[in-house]
Amino acid sequence: MKQLLPFLLLFALPALAGAQKHFYDTKEKHYARIDFSYRDDLSKWRYAIDTARRHRSNPSLGTITFWRTEPIKDSTSRPYAVVLQPRMAFEIYALKDSALARRRAKHTRAYTDCLPPEGGGDYFTLGAFAFANTQACLSTYYKATRVDYGRSAVNVLFGAVDPKDAQSLFRLIKQLKALEAAPPGK
Repeated sequence: MKQLLPFLLLFALPALAGAQKHFYDTKEKHYARIDFSYRDDLSKWRYAIDTARRHRSNPSLGTITFWRTEPIKDSTSRPYAVVLQPRMAFEIYALKDSALARRRAKHTRAYTDCLPPEGGGDYFTLGAFAFANTQACLSTYYKATRVDYGRSAVNVLFGAVDPKDAQSLFRLIKQLKALEAAPPGK
C-alpha cells in the first residue's frame, strides 16, 4: 500500500489543484508566444456545428466554429482603436481519419502567409474525433496583450469535455450544450 500511495498522489494532486488539460502541445514552437494561462469569459463565446458535407473527397463530419460575441477593444492605440472579433473553426473528423486531419492541418501551416501565432493549422484529438483548423490566418491573437483569445477559449472548453463521453457527435454536442449553460470556471 505504501508503494501505491505515491502513484495515487501523482494522479490525484493535479486533479485536486484544478489542473487544466491542454489540447495544444504548448511546448511546440508554433504556440511559443501564446499565454495559455489566460481564461476568457466563456459566456462571451458561442459555437455552431455544421454537419453538411461539402465534398465527397473530404471525409470530414462537419465543421465547428467558435466566435466571441463581444469584440475586444484595443485601448492602447487610441485614437486608432482596433477591434478584434476572435473567430476560429475546426473541421471534425472521425478518429480513423485522424491522419488526413493532421495532414490538412500541417498543409495549412506550411502554406500560410501568416506567422505564428496568427497562422492556423491547429490539430488535436478528443474522444472519437480529430479536429483540424484549415484557416490560413486567424484573428484570435492580440499582440498588445500576447493573449490568443480563440485558442485559450477552445483549450478551456475542450478541456472540460469528458473524452470518454465524446464518442458520437450527439454526445459531444450534449456536453458542449451543458458547458454553454454552465461554463467551466464559473
